[in-house]
Amino acid sequence: MAARQSEQANFGVQPRQPAAFLRADGVRSAKVKPQVIGYRGSAPLLTDLIGGQIPVAIDTLDTLLPQHEGGKLRILAIGGEKRAPELPKVPTLKEAGLNVVADGWNVFFAPASMPGSRVRELGNAIEGS
Repeated sequence: MAARQSEQANFGVQPRQPAAFLRADGVRSAKVKPQVIGYRGSAPLLTDLIGGQIPVAIDTLDTLLPQHEGGKLRILAIGGEKRAPELPKVPTLKEAGLNVVADGWNVFFAPASMPGSRVRELGNAIEGS
């Protein structure tokens, strides 16, 4: 990620992504001083990454995969314990030399006023997919 040891590296993140793992022992052991740059969502983050305003970003695989497959960016590592099935050649952060695991998860949610019948309908649709 950083060209020289002890170099500061700017990491773009958006609000739903925890950036705390950038300060983890694994990143410090790589002698990179992370400077977290917050974004108001994936769209501006990807615009700046692809445009060269930031060198590295952290976001969800579903957001980055189309850009990776289109050759606009390169996914360097996966945060989970195992490699992503969609990207078997991309190492985990641990395999890349950082002692970091940063699994994420997403949730489906709706207003509390949603009728129970609609909640069940959506639940069945999610389970069936």
